[in-house]
Amino acid sequence: MGSGVRFARRFVIWGVLGLLLAAVLAACQAQEPDLEATVGALNATIAAQSQELGTMEAQAREPTPSQLPSPTKVATLRRPVVVSTPRPVSTAHRPPTGTPSATPLPTATATATATPIPDAAVGRSLTNLRSGPGVGYEILAEVESRTPLAVLGKSASEAWIKVLTPTGLEGWMFLLPLELNIPLDSIPVTD
Repeated sequence: MGSGVRFARRFVIWGVLGLLLAAVLAACQAQEPDLEATVGALNATIAAQSQELGTMEAQAREPTPSQLPSPTKVATLRRPVVVSTPRPVSTAHRPPTGTPSATPLPTATATATATPIPDAAVGRSLTNLRSGPGVGYEILAEVESRTPLAVLGKSASEAWIKVLTPTGLEGWMFLLPLELNIPLDSIPVTD
């Protein structure tokens, strides 16, 4: 479920809570003698609405069959990691001899292999990969959070970025959900 849908649900729930609070306060002003009962009813309503909101958030976190991975989804790759691989050191004890050895003993050295940082990555939620720079274009795939992307270009409005996924899919993504690792000004305008 997209973050926009969750935001809309929360907005509606908090709006309903606000209206209930306003109604209860209006009732309190009209009936001051029964103030404690009104406050108790308000607390019960807020508790029920909070529990309902918690249930909705829990359901939003659980994947539904339509949210489970499908063949069009792109696999998530982890961020680059620097790997250090030490060489083993010989622990065998050699007794001293009268003649020096021509073979040097192995020494421990670490070699680091740096993985290049991608041009961009998908932010916190699934993002649509489209055939063109706009919501009117066909959705080619849903790309998962933290997927690294190669940036190929940008739209003239700078609102859409042309990308290449690790699986070889090429398409357009809206800029806001992306985490760019290169300056936007350095990306060429592409058709």
